[in-house]
Amino acid sequence: MVGFIICTILAVVVTALMGVLWGGLKPYLELQAHLRELGGSGSLYFVLQIVYYFFEMFIALMIVVFAQKALELLTLKKKVPWGGIILV
Repeated sequence: MVGFIICTILAVVVTALMGVLWGGLKPYLELQAHLRELGGSGSLYFVLQIVYYFFEMFIALMIVVFAQKALELLTLKKKVPWGGIILV
């Protein structure tokens, strides 16, 4: 439970810090930029960009999961973070 609270506090602090550094929330600023550059198509472009980011992160997660499992089976060492090493 303590770990969850610490992670939540860190997420809020980092989000607030990024908001200050960017001059607003980045997704909102990106949407505004797309609408300014592309007009009515900017919304569609923004949605497709978010979908792309989701799939990109999903692929990275799958690389970590499957690399971890594969190298645990090959090396019989379960305490080494193989997935993270392969992702780098």
